[in-house]
Amino acid sequence: MRRGGAGLAGWAAVVTLFAPAGWAQTEPRVAVWYRGTPAGVPVQNELALARALGFSAIVWPGEDPGPTRRLEAMAAVVGLDVMTPADAGREPGRWRNEVPAGASPALMVARVWLAIAAGARTVTFDSDEPTGAGLTDQSGALAPWVAAALALNRQISANAELLGHLGPGPPIEVDQAGDSSARIVLLDGGRAWLLVAANPSAAAAAFVARFPKAVPYGPWVSLIDGTDMAMVDRAADHEYRVTLPPGDARVYVIDKRPAASW
Repeated sequence: MRRGGAGLAGWAAVVTLFAPAGWAQTEPRVAVWYRGTPAGVPVQNELALARALGFSAIVWPGEDPGPTRRLEAMAAVVGLDVMTPADAGREPGRWRNEVPAGASPALMVARVWLAIAAGARTVTFDSDEPTGAGLTDQSGALAPWVAAALALNRQISANAELLGHLGPGPPIEVDQAGDSSARIVLLDGGRAWLLVAANPSAAAAAFVARFPKAVPYGPWVSLIDGTDMAMVDRAADHEYRVTLPPGDARVYVIDKRPAASW
């Protein structure tokens, strides 16, 4: 459903999270959908705004070769890559996970991190506006969903190499209370372990996660805010306890080996 103008207040963009079959060892891409103003006509200043906000790619659904060539030339000027809807996973038969319009920005964050934990490597934000990219409202202020999208873009882009090497980690023992859509997942990033805990539901979720001794007890650091994880060291394993409010996500990383031995 499209909403425009003043209707931007209080709603979030559609987020498409695309993963090919299996785990792709590629760095993730984050893009915003752009349709031109009027639709099908690219505008240099609108592309420059997307780049200035931190997006590195756009998804262009236009099929006319002429405007597409002009768009590609304009995008090159400001350093934006151009993706097609097929690149973004909007094709029948491909795995995708969409956060619907009307969802809160917090839900966007939880769903994106759960999708990355499931193997997603393409994340696109679509305001569902018929023109432009929907980054601003009629007054010129940023749309409500943009702050959450930009924070996710920064976190993903800053850790692209690590996230690009993720694969399933060893199983962990989990006791869980609350909505079953909330999950806690341990991932193998090659030289590091990554832990993702996210709650996309409307109710709080609580976890007690027990890690095998092969996974180190130590200074796990948040990719979201730089804080440390509070983990309990026990004789047989390590234990992490957390209660996540609705829409909350925690993402922690720890080196497998001391940095000096790399």
